[in-house]
Amino acid sequence: ILIALLLTPLSWLPDAAATPSRSPERFWRYPLWALLQQAMLLIAIAPRCLLIARSHAPNAALLAGLAFALLHLPNFALMLATAAGGTLWAMLGFRHRALLPLATSHAILGLWLTHIAPAWLVRSAEVGGRFLMGE
Repeated sequence: ILIALLLTPLSWLPDAAATPSRSPERFWRYPLWALLQQAMLLIAIAPRCLLIARSHAPNAALLAGLAFALLHLPNFALMLATAAGGTLWAMLGFRHRALLPLATSHAILGLWLTHIAPAWLVRSAEVGGRFLMGE
């Protein structure tokens, strides 16, 4: 809730026209995608970062957050958001080992961010080659 409130001022920035990321179908697809992303973060990325960081959880969480952000290349604005989110989710994952609550928060924050942020900032939350293509 605190992070969602901190993101709210983004809605005050000037916006462009509605984007595909704000379509109603995204509200049923994105939670499934968030669950898959959280599983990758907590099952594949974070444990390896814990090995690299020699079992120091805060450093491992930061590494996991940075790795998670790299998966959102080349969208720099989205990379910043996912670095913070990925670090927080990894820390909570190390502490609680609960996938579904973290995936739920990922889905809620991701949908909230794409709903309130101006299209020019998040660029429809696109990553990879789609981000490089024209709108």
